Amino acid sequence: ILSQLVPISLVVSAEIVKTFQAFFINHDLAIYDHATGQPTLVRSSVLNEDLGQVQYIFSDKTGTLTQNVMVFKTLQMAPPLGFSSDTLPLIRTYLLRAFQHELESGQSPLSSTTTTSKRGRASKELKAAKRVRHCITALALCHNVTPMAEDDGDDDNNNNEAAGDAEIQAAQRGSQDVTTLALPQRAADVEAPAPSRSPVSVSSSSSMSGNARGSRRALMDSFDGVGGGGDGSRGDGPGDEDEKVGVDHPGAVAPTAVAGKYQASSPDEVALVQFTESVGVTLIQRDVRSMTLRTPTGEHEAYDVLNVFPFTSERKRMGIVVRRRDTGKIMFYLKGAESVMIKTISHVADWLNEELDNMARIGLRTLVIAQRELSSDEYEHFHRRFQQAKTMIKNRDAQVNAVVRTLENGMELLGVTGVEDKLQERVKPTLETLRNAGIKCWMLTGDKAETAICIGRSCRLVDKVQSVFKFMVTSKREAARQLDLFGTKPGSALVIDGVSLEICLTNFEQEFLELACQASSVICCRCSPTQKAQMVRLMKHHTGKRAAAIGDGGNDVSMIQEADVGIGIVGKEGKQASLAADFSINQFSFISRLVLWHGRNSYKRSARLSQFVIHRGLIISVIQAVFSVLFYYAAIPIYNGWLLVGYATFYTMFPVFSLVLDEDVDEQTVFLFPELYKDLQKGRAMSFKTFFTWVWISVYQGGIIMILAIVLFEDNFINVVGITFTALILSELLNLAFEIEKWHWLMVVSELASLAMYIASVFVLQSYFDFSFIRTQSFFWKVSVITLASTVPPALAQWIIRKLSPAVHNKLNQ
Repeated sequence: ILSQLVPISLVVSAEIVKTFQAFFINHDLAIYDHATGQPTLVRSSVLNEDLGQVQYIFSDKTGTLTQNVMVFKTLQMAPPLGFSSDTLPLIRTYLLRAFQHELESGQSPLSSTTTTSKRGRASKELKAAKRVRHCITALALCHNVTPMAEDDGDDDNNNNEAAGDAEIQAAQRGSQDVTTLALPQRAADVEAPAPSRSPVSVSSSSSMSGNARGSRRALMDSFDGVGGGGDGSRGDGPGDEDEKVGVDHPGAVAPTAVAGKYQASSPDEVALVQFTESVGVTLIQRDVRSMTLRTPTGEHEAYDVLNVFPFTSERKRMGIVVRRRDTGKIMFYLKGAESVMIKTISHVADWLNEELDNMARIGLRTLVIAQRELSSDEYEHFHRRFQQAKTMIKNRDAQVNAVVRTLENGMELLGVTGVEDKLQERVKPTLETLRNAGIKCWMLTGDKAETAICIGRSCRLVDKVQSVFKFMVTSKREAARQLDLFGTKPGSALVIDGVSLEICLTNFEQEFLELACQASSVICCRCSPTQKAQMVRLMKHHTGKRAAAIGDGGNDVSMIQEADVGIGIVGKEGKQASLAADFSINQFSFISRLVLWHGRNSYKRSARLSQFVIHRGLIISVIQAVFSVLFYYAAIPIYNGWLLVGYATFYTMFPVFSLVLDEDVDEQTVFLFPELYKDLQKGRAMSFKTFFTWVWISVYQGGIIMILAIVLFEDNFINVVGITFTALILSELLNLAFEIEKWHWLMVVSELASLAMYIASVFVLQSYFDFSFIRTQSFFWKVSVITLASTVPPALAQWIIRKLSPAVHNKLNQ
């Protein structure tokens, strides 16, 4: 009895159905990316039905809600130096002036016959040109980009560059927090073939302040705009998000992304180098020990790479120490997020915060660039301490970072870049559909609050008319006051930064989570990958509801693995998130079909199949129990041998598996009325109520089959096995037919095939069936009465219940 009551076939049947459902997802052309030729992949089919009960989605921003395709918008330096697409030619003019001055440095830049006013104006112009030169040079050197070899170039150069790439990758695997490169003191200038220039466009920006624009226009009047920017640019923001800083550095082992003729771990890095190329400063060679730039004058500048300090989630910045070979000057360049860069700058200008806020308000990702010139003695002192810290056994990483921080002070601010990341296709209707389906979406990003809010409004995560509550505190007392204030503003979108989040989770975890659950949407900005995973874990435990996490980068892996359902996007940062996730998609918009359609079908089908398999085992156990009770509790099995084997396989297997083709609602209705998904979130398809309903049906049908068989066939009781087993098979086939919502031709075939196999077995298994008795007329009508008595009353009761209290999807079908 117990072997049938807890059937092993339940596990087998569930796994087979999940495999079929995974096949449907993998081969769904509606979520097939035709641009890349990549389908949606199910990497863990055991979680298919969890897609039908998701109530929270935690999403990364860059590369997930956005395309991670950077478009350069603006470069802002100390006023009046501010550049956008309409003033891009001015950058080339400044650079040409600065590099020409260096070539002619032996001559006086000012003629003796120049008037005082002209000499003063020329001096200002030269000073501005040098500042632009320093900023562009910093962008051209502070990165991990390697130029690709030209097809028609020298084979030796190609081999050297390939060897350099291999050395860089080897150094990447061995590096941890800091990468140090042992270099010769001097080296011969590196000559490399000049690659063809790829045009790079720069889009316009309105992020500069009014004072900066006015001063810039006055300065432009003194120049004739020469040179040009191209027409297709991409920018970089490595310091903008933690999901980027964790992989955009030489120390990270990540798949490479190729754009044009450059290769790097991220398209963000490539974008800035393409921008510098568009204004005349081109990276033409790089290996593990050196870099070479081609200037607007056609000269080559060779640099020795002394140290590289890569991006990490904690540092949020990248630094590089280089020595120019022809002059021996040692420079330290640093770029990163303004939250950490401000602490390293010796003098924070008033315009910096204003420009950062302006860029963030229009959704640009910002990056602060700084430099510091090092004397030989300063660098030698740093190098000795750095090497000593690297040889420490205890707390090596902490001591190395402490030494590096001594170098990251007294920096000179060079400028701020602003780049735009375009939204993914159909991200707005996707988020709106998910919100209508009762799914709350949270954005977890490393961007500034203003940038995150702008992107949130652009993608409709936050309605345009919805109020936004900024939760930015630095102390426990402020956090308590802000929590009380937020409690009085229901329906507002919550925006909280990483520092405030840490304070709340440390001191007011329960109160914060309760209020956050009431918010219509939540944006966590400036949060680390660890905080992302922590938020997912806490929300799961606090609410007890299904949570899904979606991301595209390596720094999203911890969040994805912490969620009940992990969804990875194959993005420009590689496949780290995709490989670590349960489901791999190519666009964010695919998530609506994955959750609303495939999630619904998987959950409904799994619920119906598992409960029917339990019913199938329970009904035969009830028949056995009634049989034993009627015959004085005799321990005699009523069915054995091939009948038990055939009952769970040949006679009922195919109709049960055909349930994987059933649909309670058609596809068009699911997306027309996403509110249908809310019923799934309540878990009513598989609950204690539905389970005990099937238990009652099993007890009733098993009892009625056995009792009526004894009553109607009292004179032929010796054939009780054939009588009851025939009624049992017919009842199960009818039960399945009554459960089907939408008939498929394979369902009809499975029902008829199962019935045909049973009829054939009657002729084959002569030891179980008396064929002469089965051919009698009384057998047919009495078995029909038993079958109808066991199946019609439960089916009629369920039909009446559906009429009196129909489900939402039944109303729509009607």
